Amino acid sequence: MATAVAEDAGEAHAARAHELRDSLAALRLIVEGLRDGVIHPATDAGILDQMMLHVRHLSELLDDELHAREMRYGATIARPVRIGAFLE
Repeated sequence: MATAVAEDAGEAHAARAHELRDSLAALRLIVEGLRDGVIHPATDAGILDQMMLHVRHLSELLDDELHAREMRYGATIARPVRIGAFLE
């Protein structure tokens, strides 16, 4: 049972890593194309939309990973503390 759970977790982690690499590679190619003058934002319609799509995807993947980590290890919640009580 524990082995199956570990395998599922490993497969999920590998899938997320693959998605991260894909979006990063796509962004890298777009940025290199812009830098090298191969892509022209004024004439290549939608290039900024493509970049934004990949940025949003990366952000969602990272949010999901942080949420999964909190679920696995517990979330740390910051709260105000009275310094006097803390020092006592």
